[in-house]
Amino acid sequence: MRRKNQNIHEQFKEEEAKSMQFMQKLNQIKKSNKESKERTVINQHKLEWFKKFRQSQKREKQLEDELNEFISKNPNLTTNYDESKYLHNQVESYQLSTNESSKMLSIMPDSQLDSMNQGGMDDIETSMQSDNKSTIFKTQPNEVIIRTRQSNIPESPIDRFSMQDLKSEEYHQSIKRQDFQKQLYQSVFGLKSYINSIKEDFKTMKMKPKAAAQIKQDIERKQQEIDKLIEQMKEGFIEIGKQLKSEMSQVNIELGFHRQELAEILGFEDQVKGFDLEFMTDESIDFLDIYAQFLGDDEYCKMKENYQKALGTMHDINTLELERYRMNCPIEYEELLQQFGQQTLLRFQAIHDSYLKQGKTREMYMQRLQLEFKDEQLKKDDYELLDQYYEHKRWFKQKSKALFRDWERDKKDLKEKAVRLIEQEVEENKAKLMKELELLKTESQKDQKHKVVEEKRKDYEEKMKIIKEIELEKKRQEEEEKRQKDDIQKKRAEEQKQIASSYKQVKKEEQQKKTILDKEKEEEDKRKILEELKKNKDKIDSIQNRELEKVEQKHQLIQQKAMAPKLQKERLDKAVENYSFRPQVEADQDRLIKETAAREIRKITIRDNADQVNLFQNPGYTIDGLMKDIRYKVSTALAEAGLQNTSYGQQVLKGLSSNVQPRSDMMGNKF
Repeated sequence: MRRKNQNIHEQFKEEEAKSMQFMQKLNQIKKSNKESKERTVINQHKLEWFKKFRQSQKREKQLEDELNEFISKNPNLTTNYDESKYLHNQVESYQLSTNESSKMLSIMPDSQLDSMNQGGMDDIETSMQSDNKSTIFKTQPNEVIIRTRQSNIPESPIDRFSMQDLKSEEYHQSIKRQDFQKQLYQSVFGLKSYINSIKEDFKTMKMKPKAAAQIKQDIERKQQEIDKLIEQMKEGFIEIGKQLKSEMSQVNIELGFHRQELAEILGFEDQVKGFDLEFMTDESIDFLDIYAQFLGDDEYCKMKENYQKALGTMHDINTLELERYRMNCPIEYEELLQQFGQQTLLRFQAIHDSYLKQGKTREMYMQRLQLEFKDEQLKKDDYELLDQYYEHKRWFKQKSKALFRDWERDKKDLKEKAVRLIEQEVEENKAKLMKELELLKTESQKDQKHKVVEEKRKDYEEKMKIIKEIELEKKRQEEEEKRQKDDIQKKRAEEQKQIASSYKQVKKEEQQKKTILDKEKEEEDKRKILEELKKNKDKIDSIQNRELEKVEQKHQLIQQKAMAPKLQKERLDKAVENYSFRPQVEADQDRLIKETAAREIRKITIRDNADQVNLFQNPGYTIDGLMKDIRYKVSTALAEAGLQNTSYGQQVLKGLSSNVQPRSDMMGNKF
């Protein structure tokens, strides 16, 4: 009972620790979700515009054409990312050049230092300055987007908000660009000042050779400061790269169309039944924007915002589920790398995939691991830890596939529900308009109301035209989706036919080869049998002679057995004839009925209990004495269950033999 209570207490502690870790990670996820929601509130209209921009193919083509024309007219323009990358490469090349020059200066003798060309250093400095001026911060990509958007796309309430967001973002980016430019110029100015001071130190070394040692120390100190500045510049560039990556990843997460992350989890080579990446649900309902004029901008925007909020909550639930699955991992990959190394992990993964995924037994799998890692001296706990990690990895992949499948299904249902609600609202408004028209028709007798009726009829016709255009557009989209699906299904059917035909051909060739090999093997076996018969002919003849002799002996024995009764009868007749003396004894029935002497002795011993007296002490073991030992109990139970010779039974007996000590009355005995 104590052991059970201890085990329960330990399990409770482990579960409590896991729950604490889960709560910590959940709090972190909540914080990140809050921050992402704050960002989405700021960038909501911008994201809607991006979705609309990506969905409408015609507008996208126009924008791409005009952007290409703008770039062809101004070929020197580059993006901020290209500029930062170019500056990063420039700084690295400059650092390499300074390090090489410092090494060369430390190796050169004083005579070669006097012959250094000062003009070459000045040329390098001027070229670096010209390159920096020609490449730093020339482009402003948001301005290009704003110009093309103003020239091509008509304004709507959503467009006004997105334009304001783009302009404000472009203004903030220009301020950040100016700050970064100032910091960069300051660092470059510091580098130039150190380079000029190093030049002056070389001149003083020429003029004062006695102070060369001290000047060299100053030069080394300045070179170290130059390295520090270059490292600071590198860190700045790395931070800019990280910010760009984080912003791009944030946009991709909010849009929900980042297919690379989905491909890493699902894998394009391992498509799930009922879930193809070609038919991923499109979240946007921008094709219903034409209803905004019919329902009103405010009402339509509210419905669209509610749809976006529902998508956001679904996304949060999905991320929480994935994080919950990921938390079940027994150990992180970085800890495994530090503990075992990359090579051992790759080898272990290869064995795991080849044995467990192919359906082989676990005993073979563990034996293969022990043979593979015999030199590394891994423990049983290490094997179990690595096995748990890769099993969790496989389990996580399956769970994430199922989760993404459900997520896509829920998104599709939500989209259909939102479209259905909007269409119901449109139908209700349409019914109201029809009723109003009927009322106006009944009151059309008055001349003053004829004009109002005509105006309403015109509005109705315009709205009906819009509805017809929407229906036609929906039919066209459905036909196009159906055509795409049919094309994909035809392609897949053709591919499957080709695979089946090639598989049949391969199987046929293999069967032919197998039949040829079987025939050759049969002929070879016959030939070997004939050769062996020829070699063993003498032995076979001798064996046959022996068998014939045995058969003859058996035949003689049968004849003897058949003659045996006759011979016995003759022998008995002779015995009767030769029997001359016959005893003369009277018949006594009492002697036949009474007990024998042995029976009388047995009765006496039973009355005296002499058969129950232990005349000699039993030096062996009794069954009760053996059953007091837990090892004997467990071994008999395993033998009755048929598990004594299995690996499980041997492990149980080993554990008992290592933990259980023999009793004091059995210390002198030997098994």
